[in-house]
Amino acid sequence: MGFLVVGVLLLYGYAVNHGWITPPIRVLAGVIVGGLLFWAARRVRSQAKTAAVTDLGFRELLLGGGLAIWYLTAYAAAVWYQLIPIPAARLIFFLLAILSTWIALEEHREIFALVAVVTGFATPFILPAPVGSITELSLYLGAVTAMGLVIYLDHVGRVRDERCPGRERPNVHVFYCTGLVRLGKSVDCQSLERRGRRDLSGRRRRSRGSDAD
Repeated sequence: MGFLVVGVLLLYGYAVNHGWITPPIRVLAGVIVGGLLFWAARRVRSQAKTAAVTDLGFRELLLGGGLAIWYLTAYAAAVWYQLIPIPAARLIFFLLAILSTWIALEEHREIFALVAVVTGFATPFILPAPVGSITELSLYLGAVTAMGLVIYLDHVGRVRDERCPGRERPNVHVFYCTGLVRLGKSVDCQSLERRGRRDLSGRRRRSRGSDAD
């Protein structure tokens, strides 16, 4: 299989050097190959619930390969071949960042979150173009920041669910527990829950006593 891939790449390079494959065909081939990798990845069983967030399986490699090929294809179409304008390539990069965010949330993989945020903020430097207005740039950076915030909140929620299972607890202890988890400290969530219930029952008894008086 590896020799077949190497042979195809060598044949592709030979055809490009001899002008048999024109730039539009190269861009189209990149789009198709990226789509095929995504299609193949969707047919591979996900291990999001059994593997760590930093582990990468065959499914994640296919998804990452598809994203990388689409990023490279958009960059080549705009910078190398001038087939599309830079603003259009920026829009494609932004849409790919949204796609990477969706993959990070669905697959629970940190690498896709990193790709979404880093490429989102780096797009104005990777694809330089005159800034139309500060408002447009601010809206774009705000959208990328919002993607990062969504990923962060999802990560915090999953950490809280793993460390502090159960939802019937006072909110103050949920936030306290989440904060300790984020600080990397050891958390005894059961003791926090018992303490929260004792505090809540004590407040109720004091409230009933004041009403009786």
